[in-house]
Amino acid sequence: MKIKGSPVSSRNRVLLALGGLVLLLLVPLPRPAEPDPIMENFRNLLHVPVFMAVTLLLRVLQRSISLRLRSIWICAGAAALLGVLSEILQALTGRTPSVGDLGADLAGILLACALMQRRGAPLLVIRRAMLLLAGGGMFALAAYPLVTEVSVFMAKREAFPVLMDRYALGNVWQEQGGTHLRVVGPKPRGLEVETAQGDHEGLRYVVPRGVDAGGYSGLVIETINECEAFELGVRIDVTTGKRKNAGVTVPRGKAVLKVGWTPETGDGELRRVVLFTGLDQPARRFRLVVVRLVRSQQE
Repeated sequence: MKIKGSPVSSRNRVLLALGGLVLLLLVPLPRPAEPDPIMENFRNLLHVPVFMAVTLLLRVLQRSISLRLRSIWICAGAAALLGVLSEILQALTGRTPSVGDLGADLAGILLACALMQRRGAPLLVIRRAMLLLAGGGMFALAAYPLVTEVSVFMAKREAFPVLMDRYALGNVWQEQGGTHLRVVGPKPRGLEVETAQGDHEGLRYVVPRGVDAGGYSGLVIETINECEAFELGVRIDVTTGKRKNAGVTVPRGKAVLKVGWTPETGDGELRRVVLFTGLDQPARRFRLVVVRLVRSQQE
């Protein structure tokens, strides 16, 4: 006896349309030139709820097909194929396919299968528990890179707090987390703060409108270092394309350090000051207290 599937109802058509919109979320956009690790890992983690929704949607749509094809495992297999298709599309858009993405997909599928298990029989209860355990484990593995990146970000934030410019208070960077910066000169100007990535872990102090590079000849840096002494790198960028590199040893404990350079005529404007500790420096045990640009007569 051949069992025919029931016709697709209007409700299922709506669900199918919603499913198409959900699947659009799986089509990745081209990778940015300098991706944010936290946002990239958060995006990967979004695969878990998305694939839970996709699996549950496929389960609803299964009611419109033959009874022989209504197994939960067929539904899970179809969702897994969609996950592989998502990775293929990811490769076509320039992103590198990720095992972590597939792990997040699998976590969502397993958790959805656990929700679809009927209650009652002891075997089904055991199966639900096993699926929840497996799905939770895969979710933890998918979330681990994001947790790691967030912890690293918080460590950097503690060592290099974000500084706020207050022009009404004489261009003093207001204290935030025990850190402030002051630009010294007849016409002081505030410095904006960015985070230096890669090998130059630390801060970039950016001069919004630029100042005369020849007028500044050094930095005064107050530090608190609870670890072993290390080398703090300093890089000065000017508008002519020149870079002045310097460095200073940061001792253990509290210290006031002076980093100087020789101002040259024709340097143009001072645009950026980069302070970096390197990748191996334990950020939580070192912090900047004061960073101050000084002129030659003020050293």
